[in-house]
Amino acid sequence: MQSPPAAHRYRSPWTLALAITFIVEGLFLIAFFGQVITLTCNRIIPSIQSNCQLVETNLLQSNVTRFPANKLQGAKVGKISMDNGESDQILLLTSKGEVSFSRSYSPFYVPTQAIVSEINAFVNYPNQNSLKVQEDDRWFYYPLGCIALILGFLIFLQDLNMT
Repeated sequence: MQSPPAAHRYRSPWTLALAITFIVEGLFLIAFFGQVITLTCNRIIPSIQSNCQLVETNLLQSNVTRFPANKLQGAKVGKISMDNGESDQILLLTSKGEVSFSRSYSPFYVPTQAIVSEINAFVNYPNQNSLKVQEDDRWFYYPLGCIALILGFLIFLQDLNMT
């Protein structure tokens, strides 16, 4: 008669806590931080039928804001004070005030002035029928989240194999 397999025990609860922390952090980075922000505007009949759509999408949800294209008055680069200095943020200028287009903080270079110039060109040239600008930071957060996940699983498996 065979005896039941021994339950796996961890050498240290701190190692297990570290593994879980990396796994949760990786999932959090992938699910919430990696996102795409897209502004799309179309002028079908410029003064009669035109619309804009601002879409913020991450892995779990998508937020859509629609408004008439004639409410878009332009864009500008705003400065936000951070603990480690200032960060640029793209602000859409509308008839109802300023609307944030980009994240309040980005850990890497985003061509803010180029995006602002494209938006302002669309506003200033009524013959331009469409606009699509996008800020996509998934390329940064998805690999970072995957690295955290892999580290967490490696720590977990390493500790499991050492017992």
